[in-house]
Order: sequence, then C-alpha cells, then structure tokens
Amino acid sequence: MDRVLDESIWHLEESITILQDSLATLNKNSQETNYLSKKMLQCHTQHLLATEFDMERATKDLNEEIDPITKSLQDHLTKQLERIQRDVNKLEEKYKKNQAMLEEDASRNDRNSLTTPRLSTPDVMMGPLSDDQFSELKRLTAEIQAKKTELEGL
Repeated sequence: MDRVLDESIWHLEESITILQDSLATLNKNSQETNYLSKKMLQCHTQHLLATEFDMERATKDLNEEIDPITKSLQDHLTKQLERIQRDVNKLEEKYKKNQAMLEEDASRNDRNSLTTPRLSTPDVMMGPLSDDQFSELKRLTAEIQAKKTELEGL
C-alpha cells in the first residue's frame, strides 16, 4: 500500500512539474509575441513592409483572439495545478494517517505478543480510509483495547 501511495504522489508531483513548465512556456511565448508585434509595428513605420490595414487587423486579432485564448489556457492550467496540489496534500495526509495507524497497530501487536500467545490470523489488506472511517476505526480500536484490559482484569 505504501508503494502505491508513493507512486501516486510521485505521479502527481510529476504532473505538477509538467503543468508548471507549461505555464512558464505560455508566459514566455506570449512575451515573445508581444515583442514581435511591437517590432513589426516599428518596421511598418520605418520601412512600410505592410499596409496600415494589415497591421491594424493583426493587432486587433492579437488583442481579441490570441491574448484571450492564452489567458484562458493559463487560467485553466493554474486551476488544474491548484487542484492537483490539493490532491497531493490530501494524499500526503492520508499517507501520514495510515502510517500512524500501521505503527500503532504494530506496537499494539508487539505488546500483545509479549503478554499472550499470538493467534494466527490472516493478513487483511485495506484500501485508503476516509476521515470518518479512520476516526471510527480509532474509536473501535480503543473500545477493543478497553475490553481486552477489562477481560485481563477478570
């Protein structure tokens, strides 16, 4: 289970890195486009390489079509990056909770093996737990431990 969680976290971190690189590339490419359009406008006034109508149409296309598309893409990628970061944080929290539960279970088993002979029980594989399931499991575990203590007292 640890390996699967580690792989999930690793894949999410890799996705975040790719999205960050995409955002940086979009920013860089939009800067170059603005720089080129300014240079083209300067060339127009100096050398008359394009007609004024063509330059106005190109500037209008840039402002009305290309810039909004790149901005929406950038916003979309930013939202996805935030969502993936939240997912990574949730997975890390679940990993820590499951790790603590496993350590608590192992220490409890060590204490039980010293006091009572160990009964052979099959290993149970569990999937990820929600917060409610985790708190319910802790409550039930505490209740079981209390009953065992009460039973040993008799």
